[in-house]
Amino acid sequence: MPSQNEGFKVKVKGLGEQRVTVKTENLVKKVSAFSLIAQVSEGMGSAFAQYVPQMLPIVTAHMTYDFSTQIRKFALKTFVNILVAVGEEQNIALFQQAFPMFIEQITTKGLAKLDKKVTKTYLKYLAESLKALNRNNERNREFLSDAQIQSLGPIIKQTLDLTTALKQASIKVMQKQTMN
Repeated sequence: MPSQNEGFKVKVKGLGEQRVTVKTENLVKKVSAFSLIAQVSEGMGSAFAQYVPQMLPIVTAHMTYDFSTQIRKFALKTFVNILVAVGEEQNIALFQQAFPMFIEQITTKGLAKLDKKVTKTYLKYLAESLKALNRNNERNREFLSDAQIQSLGPIIKQTLDLTTALKQASIKVMQKQTMN
């Protein structure tokens, strides 16, 4: 196994042998940073609001980060904490801005690719966002429009269909293994 400074030699058609390196230490640092941000934002509660203008663009950009599920989850968790931090005056507007992203990720990266983990992650943090709004908002209680609520119906049905199909496939695999 190569060290962090070593690489792999691969043959690339038309280019010959090339050296490829992967710097995982940067990804590890990024995961650690997002973990810390999630913990700090949760611990600070509403006091974290003063940092939201600087942190929100970074967090929202990483809510769909393709290269690390850990970074994506920490960004989603931090987003929920931001909803709490900014309070009732701003949290519904922030949630409304993020809602299309949740739907897009669930449908295009989760359900369309039959990826149960991606679907589960985004549904979980969509639910966590709604719970945070429900817990923290006393006056403004309308978090979703009727159209948004209706858009969730087919997604929930597709999710249940996916779960059922995966369970049936798992049962078939287990049955084949017990027969052998």
